[in-house]
Amino acid sequence: PVTREMAAASCAMTATSVVFNPFDVVKTKLQTQNQLSKDASKRIYTGTLHCAKRCILEDGLVRGLWLPGLTASIMRDIVNGGIRMGGYAAAVRALHEQVPWGAPSGALAPTFGTRVLAGLLTGFTGAILANPTDVVKVRLMAEAGTVSGGVYVTGLYQGQPPSPGALVSMWRLASE
Repeated sequence: PVTREMAAASCAMTATSVVFNPFDVVKTKLQTQNQLSKDASKRIYTGTLHCAKRCILEDGLVRGLWLPGLTASIMRDIVNGGIRMGGYAAAVRALHEQVPWGAPSGALAPTFGTRVLAGLLTGFTGAILANPTDVVKVRLMAEAGTVSGGVYVTGLYQGQPPSPGALVSMWRLASE
């Protein structure tokens, strides 16, 4: 049952990633833009709608808003969602049997403290294991654009060469 719960949670989180990825792309581009230049006159996007519109006009709806970082986002949500949401019920059951204020003290049902501890453990584990893919996702979203002649011609990094792909980036992160 735990593997089914984890698989169901992973699928649900993956569907959420696919649906909401365009919003995440716009948010990431706006946040990155502010980090690249504090000078407001050098910013490419003036706001949320302007960013979305420009991404669609330059690279299309799918390439501009849906695909950037989607693979890394799905990988993150399979791991994080599966552990955090799918493992929670099993963690509550296991902790209830072990903690001093649980079954050993005669408690019939898991207490609030047991549930909080289970949430902390599954949330922490999921976040730690999924963080490298989240870093890659943000980078891919921020750098999204059309490449021509070895440099970006659209997006935040116009005139700069693209970074390596997601798998190369994750390998480098894991190797450090």
